[in-house]
Amino acid sequence: MKYVKAEFPVAIALLVLGLGFAFEHAAIGHGGFALAGLLLVILAAIIGVAFRISHPAEVLALRWGEPYGTLILTLAAVSVEVVILVVLLRVAPNPTLARDTVFAAVMFDINGILGVAAIIGGLRHGSPKYNLASANSFIAMLLVAIGIGMFIPDFVPDAHWKVYSAFSVGVMAVMYLAFLRLQTVEHCALLNTAA
Repeated sequence: MKYVKAEFPVAIALLVLGLGFAFEHAAIGHGGFALAGLLLVILAAIIGVAFRISHPAEVLALRWGEPYGTLILTLAAVSVEVVILVVLLRVAPNPTLARDTVFAAVMFDINGILGVAAIIGGLRHGSPKYNLASANSFIAMLLVAIGIGMFIPDFVPDAHWKVYSAFSVGVMAVMYLAFLRLQTVEHCALLNTAA
């Protein structure tokens, strides 16, 4: 019974998914409040599932400690974003939608989550300690990823789009693996001495 109660948001999301598929065409046909209401219900279900998915990740993060806990939380958040992006792109490939979605996620992560975390951390703990080497490697990786994912595609001809897509996926995978190695091997010792 305890596990059923814990997974209640997932059951609600599945119910909303079924209702969304059933009433999709009717809501689009009516437009206005019907469509906005359906979109708000679906958005609420997505947020509920995202919070439910993040709970086991938070438990594992607390159990495993740094830096593995942060990596688990990051993978949980990214997996939710990837699922939403796949759902958006399931009808037809749309590179502009993919780029705009990634850009929105980056802006939300940097300005929203990091900004709120910095403000709350500063109010609660004063001037927090942080690992400068890890922060620098993260910013360097982020700048390269933003350039490859958001700016360079504007200059890639349509004939070479598939090749560039494969190139960008490969570069992102290599960069992320290098970042994971930096966080879990080289910078892990710096994190333990800073704490």
